[in-house]
Amino acid sequence: MKVLVFGDTHGSETALKKIEIKAKQAGLLVCLGDFTIFGQKQDKILKRFNEFNKLCLVIHGNHENVREVEQQCRKYRNLLFIHKKVVRIGHIIFMGYGGDGFSLRDKGFETVYGLRFIAGVKKYKEKIEKESIHKSKTVLILHGPPYGSKVDAIGDQHCGNKSFRDFYLKYHIDYVFSGHIHESASAVEHIKNTTLMNPGPFGVIVEM
Repeated sequence: MKVLVFGDTHGSETALKKIEIKAKQAGLLVCLGDFTIFGQKQDKILKRFNEFNKLCLVIHGNHENVREVEQQCRKYRNLLFIHKKVVRIGHIIFMGYGGDGFSLRDKGFETVYGLRFIAGVKKYKEKIEKESIHKSKTVLILHGPPYGSKVDAIGDQHCGNKSFRDFYLKYHIDYVFSGHIHESASAVEHIKNTTLMNPGPFGVIVEM
């Protein structure tokens, strides 16, 4: 499956046009949040995503209000808000966790949501093994990046979240997509079994 991943478009018409063109080549879209500037024109932008006529998985960024994004996504048939949720699309299992981007640790993620994600992954993996000829893939969708890679680097400093880093390393997550750090747009790094990426506002198509 070809998945178009993008984030931090911040209402840019140039970015939206590039995403629209690339969406025609993809089977699924993933939005990593900060698609607005502090919530401006939020519903208009979500409506635009819906009009790309591809299923788009959405999380919010630090520029959006979680409840508003969730409510507005419900209006559109092609948008699925997946913050704190696990969803299966074919042989791919997505875990969504939006917002923030500034914390070094996230206790709620460590003690509650990360564990729920793994329980959901286990359930879906068992189904995929029975139903699909493809090997399952696990994908963690974040707004704020995990700590300690090219995707959270600003100069020679790292500013990501250590809870997210510990999670993907412990559970051997296949892909981690995150945004938030504009300086690391287009950064890709492979650490152990995981591919980490900040696709930036113009998006990247990933074959899974």
